Amino acid sequence: MQISFFVDRERRSPERLLQDWYALEDVAAAVASTGERVTVVQASNVEGSVTKRGVDFVFMAPDAPTGLLARSPTFRSRLHGIAPDVVHVHGLDFPRDVLALRELIPTVPILLQDHADRVPRFWRRATWRRAAVVVDGVSFCARAQIAPFVMAGMFPRQVRLFEIPELTTRFG
Repeated sequence: MQISFFVDRERRSPERLLQDWYALEDVAAAVASTGERVTVVQASNVEGSVTKRGVDFVFMAPDAPTGLLARSPTFRSRLHGIAPDVVHVHGLDFPRDVLALRELIPTVPILLQDHADRVPRFWRRATWRRAAVVVDGVSFCARAQIAPFVMAGMFPRQVRLFEIPELTTRFG
């Protein structure tokens, strides 16, 4: 399962969002092409679902009182119905959602993928560090991007850090 907690401020339809954010579809489709079952959950103010290239894309609203997708009853129900083997979270800037996600799936590996995130401001670091403790790995495009986080002490020793080039364009 891939999850993006970022809510599109432009309120694009699911179809338009997949067109504009093509890497969301391409990365999931690449995994699905190996025979794996892939579901992408995208936080969105425009709800809906789309199946493309063997991937189920689900667009759902965050929980109104908390503003967290991982606290939404619809999300919890969907998560338990899918029973993912691993969860890939897009972005590092959602520590409260990551903590809520860990409560829901205490034994499922969680991998965070950096999307040009920055080390959080000093006053946000405590929450961020609590979230970093509950994840299993974090991927970055280049080792140079990892360095500021390590220097700020953002990752405990048990969290594996990966250097994985990111898809940025379609070749063809």
